[in-house]
Amino acid sequence: MVDTTIFHFNKETGELLGEDIAITDPIDNLPMIPAYATAVIPPVYSINEIPVTNDNGITWEVIADYRNQVWFNPDGSEVTFNSLGESPSIDQVSALTDALILQRSKRDKITYLENSCCTEVISGYLSSTLGTPHTYPTNLLDQQNLIAVCLAATVTLDPLWKCNFWCSDASGEWSRKAHSKEQILALGVEIQLHIAAKQDKLLLLINQVNDPLTDTLQKVSDILW
Repeated sequence: MVDTTIFHFNKETGELLGEDIAITDPIDNLPMIPAYATAVIPPVYSINEIPVTNDNGITWEVIADYRNQVWFNPDGSEVTFNSLGESPSIDQVSALTDALILQRSKRDKITYLENSCCTEVISGYLSSTLGTPHTYPTNLLDQQNLIAVCLAATVTLDPLWKCNFWCSDASGEWSRKAHSKEQILALGVEIQLHIAAKQDKLLLLINQVNDPLTDTLQKVSDILW
């Protein structure tokens, strides 16, 4: 009797796992086909393809298989394919070219600049609005609190209005010091201008990164916050 080749497939995905020779039943002398196997011959397939059965081995189809491969977008960012059937788009490539390496470097540089800007914005601000230098906190919640008290100072009709606001003196001691209407509004303007200056600097540097004349890795590396 001629041996019968059987083809094993994954019970979850239906993908071809390999082939084997069926064991012959000693009683009826017919090949025994186990679960998740079929005698139906899968079609020919190429690299980055795999035959899959969705009907328990009755038929096969060939689908893309780029699983665990890393490809690259036009900006140099990585794309990893995790599922059967996923395949690269027409503008994705399997290897980094010099142009992609440059784009990747620029993208990383912009991330560095954005993080540097954010760090400076939220690291505090030194103001002499109280007459002597005091450091004010400037994280997002602090900025929201300052906006709220500035709004209150703007709408109040009380000429003696004051508010307590966190700051630290030259010794580093933090306390909620009283600020007049004029002082808190002056502080609000100062901090707004401080943040705007950092954002303007960020935009200037990002434009420098994206400038076509910034066309080498060294030129990108030389751009610092």
